[in-house]
Order: sequence, then structure tokens, then C-alpha cells
Amino acid sequence: MNTPITRKTLAPEVEEQRRHHRIERRFPLLIWTGEAAECFAGTTVDLSQSGAFISTEDWHHFRVGDQALLICALPAEFSGQERRIGIRGKAVIRRIDGSRMGIAVEFSIALKAFERVDAPF
Repeated sequence: MNTPITRKTLAPEVEEQRRHHRIERRFPLLIWTGEAAECFAGTTVDLSQSGAFISTEDWHHFRVGDQALLICALPAEFSGQERRIGIRGKAVIRRIDGSRMGIAVEFSIALKAFERVDAPF
């Protein structure tokens, strides 16, 4: 999935709500919601310390307000570690975007405070 990232112009009120600068980076991740035993695969499109937009073919399985658990794989060159690591944290689904086949999430804690785990993928 090395498709080019296109920048979407956001309404001024959405831009003002953002607390942190977003970067355009693609990291693979797994998403669990609610009591679902099934997990869904996705890829970050952009992310900040407070949230991310995630591209996923399974976008239609999510609902605004769903609680989610995310595990994201970070490459060594991004994390400063010797090998790829995983980070785990909670988020809330804030927006479903069918035209972009993805979801916007708000992290429950800052990305830098996510728990380090072994990358499962």
C-alpha cells in the first residue's frame, strides 16, 4: 500500500481543534474495538501526539464514539531503537470517512506515553 498521500483541506474549525502538529507517516497497526474478539488491520496516514487518521478497508465496522485499542509498529529508524517496536494505547473513534476509507481517532493519552510492546507484525 504505497499509494501517494493526498492532503485534504480541513474546515478551519477542525484545524483549530488540533492540539498538536501532524506528520504524514505510514505505520502498520492493529485495531480492536469494544468487546470485539476480531482485530482489524490499518495504516496510519498522518498522526500527532493526540490522534491519527487511519486508512483501513474495514472502516465500515467502526462507529463514532467506539473505544479502541491500537497496537502500532514503529520502524527502528523512527523510534531510535535497534529494531522495530510496537506501541499500545487506547483511543476513541472521532470520525468515519468512507470517501478516504478510514477513521480518525483521538488518543486517550499522548502517543509518547503509549506502552511499549513487542511488534506483533
